[in-house]
Amino acid sequence: MPTVELQISALPVHVRTARLVAAALGRRLGLDAVTIDEVKLAVGEACSRAVGVHIAAEAPAPIIVQFQDDDQILEIRVFDCGEADTRLPAGIAVGDALEGLEGLSPEAFTAGDDLFALTASSSIEPPELEQSVEVAGLASRLGLAVIAGLVDDMSVAPRNAVDEPGSVVTMRWPIVSFA
Repeated sequence: MPTVELQISALPVHVRTARLVAAALGRRLGLDAVTIDEVKLAVGEACSRAVGVHIAAEAPAPIIVQFQDDDQILEIRVFDCGEADTRLPAGIAVGDALEGLEGLSPEAFTAGDDLFALTASSSIEPPELEQSVEVAGLASRLGLAVIAGLVDDMSVAPRNAVDEPGSVVTMRWPIVSFA
């Protein structure tokens, strides 16, 4: 099973690099344009989540993105090193993702439109310092909800490294070549 491993700093600007590698790999595998776009978006969300987790935990280690493929499955794993909320949303409902966070409610989002598009009239105040952990949890759950909508087979689990905290988001796509 060929493997490509990418290590990126926990900076939002490096998420684009991971997305570009995912797109290049998808093209090499002969995936159709729609699937490549889904892979890029899912990788971007997983990496953005990892960046947020690293920043909140002040983790100095890099984010690791592993791309593996065989003749049938493309598997991408994103490893973070922080204390992340690894709960998968009960569904892709905004209300589930926002549960328990003060000041945010499903009404802040446009019903029937893009799942996470804020309405023009919404005014969410910047969080207080003590709410920053809750906001990081919200971003993590929203990112997982987006990924769950793009990937048929995904999981979030604690990282297995003994000395390193964190989690791993694993995403799998069947390889259907159109080349």
